[in-house]
Order: sequence, then C-alpha cells, then structure tokens
Amino acid sequence: MRGLEVGCFQAETQRFKLMHRLMRSKVIRKLLTAVTVLASFLFLFVSFSAFIIRKKTAAFPELWVGSGDVSSIKVGLFVQVGNWDLWDELASSCIDNVFSSTSVKFLLVSSHEGNHEAVQERYPIAELVIVPNFGADIAAFFIQLAYLGKRIDSADYVLKIHTKSRDWWRRGMLEPICGKAVNVQHAITSLHRSPRVGVLGAQKYAYFVDGNDEELISHTLARQFDFDVAFYSWYDAIPSSVKYDPVVYRNWPANFDLRHMSIKDLESHYRTYGRKERRVFSQDVIRYLKATSYPRFIAGTCAWFRVPPLSGFLALHPPEIIAQSLLSEVGYFTDDDRDRFTLCWERALSLVIFERGYVTVGI
Repeated sequence: MRGLEVGCFQAETQRFKLMHRLMRSKVIRKLLTAVTVLASFLFLFVSFSAFIIRKKTAAFPELWVGSGDVSSIKVGLFVQVGNWDLWDELASSCIDNVFSSTSVKFLLVSSHEGNHEAVQERYPIAELVIVPNFGADIAAFFIQLAYLGKRIDSADYVLKIHTKSRDWWRRGMLEPICGKAVNVQHAITSLHRSPRVGVLGAQKYAYFVDGNDEELISHTLARQFDFDVAFYSWYDAIPSSVKYDPVVYRNWPANFDLRHMSIKDLESHYRTYGRKERRVFSQDVIRYLKATSYPRFIAGTCAWFRVPPLSGFLALHPPEIIAQSLLSEVGYFTDDDRDRFTLCWERALSLVIFERGYVTVGI
C-alpha cells in the first residue's frame, strides 16, 4: 500500500513538472492570456446584453414595445354598451382614437336597448346589434361575433371594449390600449412586431390565470372547446419550501381583495386559500410563472385580439353556441353564484388563444 502511494505521488510530480514547462513557454502564456481576456470580454458582453434585455422586456419578454404609423393596419371594434350614459365618454376617449389612427373595417355596437341614431350619426359604418340582457359583456361579444361571421377576417386585429360601470376600472383598462391616439399606435405597433402575442390589454390587469372556477374551466370548457389545462400543474410544482411574503401577497394586483386585511388575517388567508386559489405569494413565484410562460388573462376583458387565432377558434366552435350557454346568467355583477360561466370565459378567452400558440400580455 505504501508503494502505491509513492507511485501516485511520483506520477503527480511528473504531471506538475510537465505543466510547469508548458507554462514557461511564451506561446502558451500568450495563448492563455488571450483566452482569459476573451472570456472576460464575453462575460461582460453577455452580462450587459442580459441587463439591456431585462430592462426592455422584464414584464413581458414576448412583447416588442414600440410606436409608429398604423394608418394602414386593418382593425375592427366590438363595443358592448350596458349603460348609455357612458357612451359619449367611451366614444371620445377610445373609439375616436382608433378611427383617427387605423383603418377601421367594422364597428359593432351591442346593447339590450337601442340608440341606433346616436351611434350611426357619429360613426356611419357602425352596426347596432340588439342583445338580451344576460351574460354581461362576454355573451354580447359572442353574439356580435356570430353576427359578424367571416367578415372578422377582413381585420388584422380587433378591439373589444365595454362600458364597465366602475370608473376607475374602466379607465384603467382603456387608457393604455386606446385612451389616446398615440396609445392606439403604441398598442398596434407592439402587436404587429410581436408575433407571439395574441391578446394585449392594460398591464395593470394582465393577471396570471388563477384558481377561480378551475373546476368548471378544466372539466367543462376545456373539454368542450379543446384547450389544454396542463398549466395548472405547473403551479403545483412550486416547492413547499418557497416562503410566503406578506408584502407580495397583499400588493400583487390580482390580490386586490386582500388589501385591507391585518397581517394575522392575511397569513391565515394564505394558509387556507393562497396555494389552493393559485395566488402569487412571493417574488420567486412571479419569476417562476414568468419563466414557464404561465398563461395570463385580462381582467375585465377589454383588449386587442389578433384575428387569426381568434378566427381559427370560432371556425371550430360557433360563437352562437357559446352565447346560448350563457342565457341563464345575468352577469357576474349580480354576485350570483350561478353566474359562473361568465367569469370562466374571462379567463377562457385567453386560454383558447394560448392553445393556438399565442400569449396574453399587458402594455
């Protein structure tokens, strides 16, 4: 055993001497220096590039943000009016901006009561669609889609907006995507140069799909309308070791219903519902969901849609059939537990687009 140790030591000594002679060679020294300098340069370059990329795309890596002339871009508008008192505001603060910035191919305005003259006086190309008072804006949207039919393919992008009754929510949803002509240009240019983006709404309301109505979405809508819900398991893969952060849990935008809870009640809510409802509870969770391209949806369903994936879905699933499934629902604003499919479609609209390879992001 002793002889073996000596032999090993001698072998190591010989290797050391060989390396020492090589290191004394000027050629080798220059080569190693050059490699070291090159490696340092590459590290700095990659680090700087990564920093620039993070600065540009930290929120939504799929979105190229820019602005330009979009006057030749073909668009369509779907407007759902539940309250005609808000029509003038919606027209002047949003619809006018789309008309002044793009090439509008159609404008559909729906309501359960008519105001046809006021609409057509302002927009001669407008078509008024009278709808039953059910299913809130989602059912009206599907009825509009059924009415329009294949004409939707005459547009590159469509904008869906409605008279959300809460002023702060309505204005917060609309301002970034159509509140000014420059915002319309910004949104359309960003969509045009971001081929993976299928739905674009206000960044403030672009939420990760949570656990609300997960059972109905997974067991009913996903099966009926052929979209995958495997992403729910991505959330389940978050290790139990990931710690709860009360600041993130309280202030994450989608958790607005937790803002007024005490620290004690907040922690109790997290332990009871946090993971069960697939809520965001730490920065690590945010980073993980972003890295896995976990699907998002636009809360309130005011957004720009890329036409090809939406049209592809409608070709397989007639919108009038979907609207019929909402006939019994007055709308989620009644807080009626029976009005579940209306809420489901708020998420499912983005999920059927996600199934076709496109993501939902905010601007």
